[in-house]
Parts: sequence; C-alpha cells; structure tokens
Amino acid sequence: MSGLPSAARVYLLAVYAAGLAAVAAAAPAVLAEPRSRLIFAGLLAAGYAVSEMWRFTIPRKTGDQPEFSLSTSVATATALAMGPALTVLIVAIGYGIFSLLPPMREKPWYKRAFNGAQLVLSHGAASAVYWAVAASGEPVLGSWRNGVGLLLVLPVYYVLNSGFVTVILALVRGEPIRLVWRDHFRDTALIDLAMVPAGAMFVALWQVSPAALVLVLLPLYVVQKCFETIRQMHEHTKASLFALSRTLDHRDAATYHHSETVACYARAIAERLGLPPSQVELIAEAANTFICEFN
Repeated sequence: MSGLPSAARVYLLAVYAAGLAAVAAAAPAVLAEPRSRLIFAGLLAAGYAVSEMWRFTIPRKTGDQPEFSLSTSVATATALAMGPALTVLIVAIGYGIFSLLPPMREKPWYKRAFNGAQLVLSHGAASAVYWAVAASGEPVLGSWRNGVGLLLVLPVYYVLNSGFVTVILALVRGEPIRLVWRDHFRDTALIDLAMVPAGAMFVALWQVSPAALVLVLLPLYVVQKCFETIRQMHEHTKASLFALSRTLDHRDAATYHHSETVACYARAIAERLGLPPSQVELIAEAANTFICEFN
C-alpha cells in the first residue's frame, strides 16, 4: 500500500472506514434478531463464500479476461430476503472467509480489504433501498412496490460497485475515470446487471419451495462450461495466429523476428500515448500478426 499514490491511499482509507461504519451500524439490529435467523445468516455467509469460488470467465478478444461469480446473486437474494443489517453482516463474513482461502490470500491485504468494504457498502445500500420501498411480508414478486424496489436495486448496486472499483483504478493508474470504466466494465455491464434478477429468482424459488433451488444448478453449470469453451477457443485461435506469424518470420533471415519487433514498437508507442491497457494489448497483438496478412 505504501507504493500507491497518496490520493489512492486516502480513498482506500475512506472506503475502509465507511465499510467498518456500516458493520458497526448494523450490529445492534443484528443482535436483536432471533437465534434462528442468525443461524440461517451464518449458512448464507458460508454460501456466499462458496459462491465467490464458483467463477465464470468472460471471453474477450484482447486484454484481461474478466471474471464474475454467483456471489452477486447470493448477496442480492440476501438483500431481498434478510434486510440491510443482516446483508451487511453476511457479505462481510462471507467475503472475509473467501479472502482467507487460496488463491485470494496471496493477494495484498489492502486489495482484499477494499473489495470486502465496497461489497458491504454496495449490497447494504441496495438492500436499504429495496426495503425502503418494498411491502413488508409480501413475496419478492408479490406486489408492485416490491417490483419497483427490485428495479431500484439494479442501478444502486451497479453504480456503487463499479464506481468504487473504477475510482481506485483511476487513482492508481492516473487515467480518466471514463476510460477506466470503459476498459473494465463496459463489456461486462449486462452480465453484472443480470446477476441481480438472478438473485430475485433464487428468493422466489425459495419462497415456493427450498428444494426448487436445485433446478437452477444444472443450467448454471451448463452456462459456466459454455463460457469456458468459448474462452478456450479464443486462446487456441490466438495461439494459432502467433504460431503462423512466427513461422513466416523464420522463413528467411530478412523477416526473422520481424513481427515481434513491430509488436514491441507498437506497444511502446501505444503506452507513450497513454492508451488504456486493453487497447495497448490489442495494438500489440495486431502488430504481432500483421505480417500474416502482409504475406
């Protein structure tokens, strides 16, 4: 953390303080809950930790391959069913458990603490907004007020979650917030938002019959395998292009390592221009394979 810009350190401390304040504010309401609900909250916290480990990789043509997990759906279900106080507790404990497991525990502590704090704030705020509008005692889809509350959860969670992460990345990298958001969240916005109604579906199924949740496991597994297959196809296609480029390079001494040299210059120019990392990677990869078209 000492190597971060001062503005980034101040921002991290502010998010830590806000997350701790949210947990402290939720504590009195949590302690007043019946024992049965506290036991169920403990099970949900364990479920949240497990859902963080069930990850989907989103294939992209270049740059990092972003991941998402079912934890957003589990936290949304918690927010809709348990109220803001227990949501804060469940997310804090669940992410705390997950952050201590490999490979997460190998990441710097301040990154794990930031992720936990911003998730507590994002899901806690979404739950507070929902329960400020929803009709108490009604099923999650049982009234128009609940429907309005669910619609409000979508922008509240997404704006806070993506906003917290975008700001810290912009401060660390010294890049405009708009470019950072476009680089990291534009391609995943629809999937992030889809996790919220998925959480509502979990609650609706639970209210019909807890055993009905088993019906969603197989479709989720199939979706995960589809994403994994697409990602592997992208990697194989990219590897084939690079192999072809190297083959053409080695064809004679005049072109030996030519594409690698072009890619190095292209990357250096793109970085000097201050382009986002994903665009830098795209330019470098295009330069590395241009000789295939040239030949």
